[in-house]
Order: sequence, then structure tokens, then C-alpha cells
Amino acid sequence: MLTSVQFSQLAQAAWSGTTFFASIVSYRSATGYAATSYRVSYHPGEAGSPCFQEERPCPFAAVLAAVQAAAAAGLVVCVSTAGAVVAQAEYLFAGAPAPTAVVCATCGEGRDLLGGCGCSYVPVSASRYFHE
Repeated sequence: MLTSVQFSQLAQAAWSGTTFFASIVSYRSATGYAATSYRVSYHPGEAGSPCFQEERPCPFAAVLAAVQAAAAAGLVVCVSTAGAVVAQAEYLFAGAPAPTAVVCATCGEGRDLLGGCGCSYVPVSASRYFHE
């Protein structure tokens, strides 16, 4: 369905954190049985922090389930942005026209082409990579 690069880009666009892993697992038996699953793993912090991993036969469902698992655990993630990113990718993959832009209920900003809004971006000064 999606290539490894496409799936990785989808997983990254839907996650508001910094660390994630995305992989496609394909299986084919000698008798001809074949199965593919999409695995995404989101890591909100450094080593030892909790990991939110989901594996599903649908890449879109895997990404949404992992983001929702992080939100259910109390992490501050923008589930609506992840939903918009996944919806946009589904429309683009299906060849349908993309839905019209929507406004984020949390910050009130319009979304960009990837579904991002003001909630999605961390100011540089708040980033752990910012050095004065």
C-alpha cells in the first residue's frame, strides 16, 4: 500500500514529538499466504521513557492508534492534527481531492497542507536543541 518512505513520512507528520520508528513488516509463506502490517512506535522522551507502539494491517490506523495511545497516557499531543494529517494522506493516496482546510479547535489557527497548526510546532526557544 505505502512504501517505507511514505509510511515513515506519514508517521513523522502525525507525531508532535521528536523520536519515532516506523516499519513495514511483510510475511509470505511457502504456501502463498501473505500478510503485511505497519508498525509505528512513538517515544516522547529519552531512553527509559514510555513507548507507544501499535501494529495494524492499515498504515493509517497504525499511526492514529499510536497517537491516541500516547494521548490516553496523558501525553500532550495534538490528536486533531494527527487525524487531519492521516485524512489528508488517505485522500491523496486515493487520488481524491483533498478536504477543505479546517481550523484547530485548540489553538484556533488554520491548518497547513499537512494538517499542522499552532499546536503542532514547538517554538525554537522551548526546544531542547536551543542554545543561547
